[in-house]
Formats: sequence, structure tokens, C-alpha cells
Amino acid sequence: MAAAAAAIYFFQKSNTPSALTEQPPPPSSTSEWTQSESGNPTQIYKGKRITVFEADNGWKYCIAHPEDRREPYFSEAYGTPDIAQSEAIRHMERLP
Repeated sequence: MAAAAAAIYFFQKSNTPSALTEQPPPPSSTSEWTQSESGNPTQIYKGKRITVFEADNGWKYCIAHPEDRREPYFSEAYGTPDIAQSEAIRHMERLP
């Protein structure tokens, strides 16, 4: 019986609003961004080139290996270039 009560206590504690919202802060999306030849924000992050560009009535990001000809990854459109930059870093870090 005591084990069941302890399990319920720990379950409730882990499902508190503060526990559900505690996540590590996303990596800074503003550091090390430069301009590409086309004037778009770009950077090399963990060996991949991330480029943010205007498309589809918003801003998308593209992740590609700088020396590889394989098809790059293109994101959905975001409202601002800052959001697209942040989401690109979150994607690279595999954050929700």
C-alpha cells in the first residue's frame, strides 16, 4: 500500500504545471548568423549549413551539408525570419 501511495505522489509531482513546462532553453538563434551571397541569414551549425529565406508568404529554413549534393531539408513557412532561425536551431538540436 505504501508503494502505491509513493508511486501516486511521484506521478502527481511529475505532472505539476512547473514540471511539464520545465525544458532547457533553446540554443541562441542569433549567434553566428551571417549573410549569404543572396542576403539571407545563414550559418554553419554542427557541420550543416542553415539558410533562412523568404518563401510561401513567410520564412523557411533549409538545412544542407555544405559539401554534399544530396537533397537538403526544407521547413514549413514561419511568420518571421527570427522564428525560422530559432526553429532551425531547435530542429538541429531535436527539441520540440
